[in-house]
Amino acid sequence: MRSFFKFLPLGLLAVIIAARIYAQNLPEDFVVERRLEMEVSREQAFAQVASIKNWQNWYVDKDAGPRISGPEVGKGGKLTIKDQESNEDRSVEIVSTSSTGSTAMVEYHLPHAQADTLKLKCTFSFEALSENKTLVISRQEAKATDLPTKFYGHVFANDVIGSMLMRELHNLKGELEGLPKPINRPQAPQK
Repeated sequence: MRSFFKFLPLGLLAVIIAARIYAQNLPEDFVVERRLEMEVSREQAFAQVASIKNWQNWYVDKDAGPRISGPEVGKGGKLTIKDQESNEDRSVEIVSTSSTGSTAMVEYHLPHAQADTLKLKCTFSFEALSENKTLVISRQEAKATDLPTKFYGHVFANDVIGSMLMRELHNLKGELEGLPKPINRPQAPQK
């Protein structure tokens, strides 16, 4: 048993060195993408996301006190909420919108998620599958410049960010199709 504890620090050091080598060899870029078909026209889905005013109906909890600034539709529209855990302002801002043929796209920016070590490009794309069916794609492209962020991005981001993107897509689908929205956070027990 003593020999186990004698070699435990060396074993931990070996794991740390292996993780660092692994992270150094990872590419700086990673992408998380989720897709969901919706029973609405491409124009309806695009209009819902291109208007920042509509984001308060599906992107955030109403009790987070959403505030809208800038134009209601298109570039510059901004939604700000007070994060309930950190009590800090969090915002999303529409950077650009485009619509051509059977596809459309809204690019948005998350200032609170940007850092010197991480740059994000976030988009919603809309592909018409038929007159009243649309494939909505939520995508986050990231560029990480430091080892911990690269490691996190490649090892955990697909699950963590992917589940957030999927929740947003389901909330959007619920808003567009008139379905009940999933609960975003655990509810406090009733007294």
